[in-house]
Amino acid sequence: MPDRFIPIAEESGMIHELGDQILRQACIAAAQWPKDVVVSIDVLSSQLKDKKLKDRIFTILRETGLPPERLEIEITESTLVRNLEAAQDILGGLREAGVRIALDNFGTGYSSLYHLRNFKMDKIKIDSSFIHGMLSAEEDAGIVRALVGLAHGLGITIAAEGIQDSAQQASLIRTGCEQGQGHLYSDPVAAECTLNAIEEALILC
Repeated sequence: MPDRFIPIAEESGMIHELGDQILRQACIAAAQWPKDVVVSIDVLSSQLKDKKLKDRIFTILRETGLPPERLEIEITESTLVRNLEAAQDILGGLREAGVRIALDNFGTGYSSLYHLRNFKMDKIKIDSSFIHGMLSAEEDAGIVRALVGLAHGLGITIAAEGIQDSAQQASLIRTGCEQGQGHLYSDPVAAECTLNAIEEALILC
């Protein structure tokens, strides 16, 4: 599982090679998808320590033929806090080239309006813990509504993680949430099955 092999890859220094390989495979697959479909990739704290990360991402995009605007980099707030200067340089340069930047797991850890103002995010992703509790806990529901309103006020796309059933989906739609992901839509699928999953999702929409 990732929580086992990622720390090993980070400690050994192999995380950079592994990250490049995953990004290249994802971009090759995404290049075959409909042109309005974006591929999202996580960037870890240890990857941001590599000053060449931005250049390597641009190289992979050129080699695979995927337009920058069809790549979305997801980064957690804790990663930003640990690497403020590097994040500003790397993420800022990527965004200027058209790559989208999403703030993952928003609402946990180091939530701060400072990050939204200074890092020019394209998307906020509400942490799944609030989605799971929003129908049973008014506090969670209130946080979700507040985050949706915050994103709308800043002109940032808002997405919900971990949607498991239609009741959660209906509640999120009522709040104005624009995007969602979770088992309600699809379990993880192999790369060769992704195109069929996308086509089925488009039919359902």
